[in-house]
Amino acid sequence: MHSWLEYPNHYQMCRACNGTGSITCSICAGRGMRYETHYDYGRDGRILIHESLGRCIMCAGSGSSPCYHCHGSGSLRKQVSITIATTESARK
Repeated sequence: MHSWLEYPNHYQMCRACNGTGSITCSICAGRGMRYETHYDYGRDGRILIHESLGRCIMCAGSGSSPCYHCHGSGSLRKQVSITIATTESARK
């Protein structure tokens, strides 16, 4: 005879962020800053290149953003069902 046990509120670690709840920003690679290049034309028609270091617009300078799988919690809820084999003597 088999019995079923269900655990509807079982949590497991998020594999996307390894349980930290945040992932490294893909735009700035976790530095929080990125180079911005601007092109402009001078008065004589030459192209002027301006490079500046600015705060990353994706992560707002933090270097990481909340995990999109677990929404920053570090864990995911998963329903687990377990089958247990029982004998007649164990049920009495």
